[in-house]
Amino acid sequence: MGVKFKGTSISTSGNFPKVGDTLPEMKLVKSDLSELNTNELKGKKVVFNIFPSVDTAVCAMQLTKFANQLKNREDVALVFTSLDLPFAFSRFCSAEGINNAITTSDFRYRDADQLGAVMKGGPLAGLHARGVIVTDENLVIQYSELVEEVTDEPDYDAALAKV
Repeated sequence: MGVKFKGTSISTSGNFPKVGDTLPEMKLVKSDLSELNTNELKGKKVVFNIFPSVDTAVCAMQLTKFANQLKNREDVALVFTSLDLPFAFSRFCSAEGINNAITTSDFRYRDADQLGAVMKGGPLAGLHARGVIVTDENLVIQYSELVEEVTDEPDYDAALAKV
């Protein structure tokens, strides 16, 4: 499988999960340095975002737009992960007034690598590509998008329609 970065094709590490699959169990590091096991999210719908870095404009927009759209949804766990250090997420969310997102880093375990979205070439090689997964309360995937062009935003409307 693969994506594009500014029009140039880049391979990824595998196959992004598809509708009907179960969100893989992953251990991620939250902004307070505690750990999140994705199995702990059972019981809520999950909007799981993976992207290269919160310090890029498109990733920042993705986090902000989903946070704003889901700010009153206590039945939804809004999760973001990248290889950013947890401190970068804390800084960003604090500056933007975002308090309904669970921001996580994959720096310690690289468990999100099993999503098959690690870019294998190009200037961002080794980072995660951009994707969105929406699950039901049992972590069964209802929506899955590996964004074809890494510099593009995901289809917010399509993802939110499955929440």
